[in-house]
Amino acid sequence: MESKMESGIAVLCSGLDSKLRGYETHQRTLFNCLIGEKYNATLYKRDGKNIKNREVALHTPSYKSKVSKLFSRFYDTPLQCQMAFFGIAFIFHSFIFRRKYEYIFIIEPGLLRVIFKIKKFLPGSPRLIYTHGINDEPKYYFNYCDDIIEVSEPAYKVTKTFSNNTGSPPKIWLIPHFIENLHKNEETRNNAKREYLKSELGIKTEMVLLHVGVICKKPKNVDYIIDEFSRLPNNWTLLLVGSILDKDILIKGQEKLGDRLIQTSLPRESMWIPYSLSDIMAFASTEEGFGITIIEALSNKLPILLPEIPLYSWITRNNSNMLYKLEPGSLSSKILEYSASPNWLSEQIVYGHKLVSENYTWNSVKPTYKRLLDGRISKNSS
Repeated sequence: MESKMESGIAVLCSGLDSKLRGYETHQRTLFNCLIGEKYNATLYKRDGKNIKNREVALHTPSYKSKVSKLFSRFYDTPLQCQMAFFGIAFIFHSFIFRRKYEYIFIIEPGLLRVIFKIKKFLPGSPRLIYTHGINDEPKYYFNYCDDIIEVSEPAYKVTKTFSNNTGSPPKIWLIPHFIENLHKNEETRNNAKREYLKSELGIKTEMVLLHVGVICKKPKNVDYIIDEFSRLPNNWTLLLVGSILDKDILIKGQEKLGDRLIQTSLPRESMWIPYSLSDIMAFASTEEGFGITIIEALSNKLPILLPEIPLYSWITRNNSNMLYKLEPGSLSSKILEYSASPNWLSEQIVYGHKLVSENYTWNSVKPTYKRLLDGRISKNSS
């Protein structure tokens, strides 16, 4: 009988554990849920600690390393070098330690192409499953995998149309991103707790608008968030949670807003703090693959406002109260209107929590994942 480490599922992500936000969040969540269902799953990450029979850190060069920058002349970017080193290391590790996988889940398109090109060196005949969690066209990933998981209906329709022009397309699934469980700590949103958390971050105003994501102009449109926030009265603070990519945006925002703009970065396990102390979360990106922070916020009973695009219309099930036009004055007017309406706030809290519960938790997507894992996989006996 094969040992449980010789066959099963590999979940790959070259961004882990050095990066804990973005689509990396999905790969760890998926891995945790597969383990919870007793699948023989192994998580391969670039950084962090090894956990016997569960997580393997390959410790390959990052995109910031000198070697990646040196070899980037042969690739588009140093990030692609990071994925290339990671993919080659995964092949070697699997061969040396006789790791045979039935399925390999990959969320980074660059890594997918690397694994596809050297797949013949892997033991067995694993199916490559690409979870399309970024805003990318099918031509960049379609012919490099056996299964495609589209995480939104708009992307699913685009890929299905694209597949009609091919002879033997990969199987396409519609499975949205998800969280493991709904947030259950009701005490975090009581007034006393919120005031304490606000004081810890230096927030002095009554109301808080939250934005979670990299601070940049494209694709996050944080400059729009700052411009709209400047139209709000002085009883509001803008809390930006995320790393800084465009320093000029933050500097100009601080010059315009003073101490009413606060920026911080938090690990994933601490994200309940900004979700709990804020009144409304605003998102302005129109180039997302999904936007996991949306369902995180709603799970934490935080109302959210999103640009009116097909992706967010689908995620919110066409809830017009969550959508706004990405135009000057639109977001700020919605915030002023809705924040003055206790009924809107309470209704959106209930609606958002139910929305996530029914569509974006592991329990809601698990049946489809089980159909994908079509019986080729054995489970742990423990």
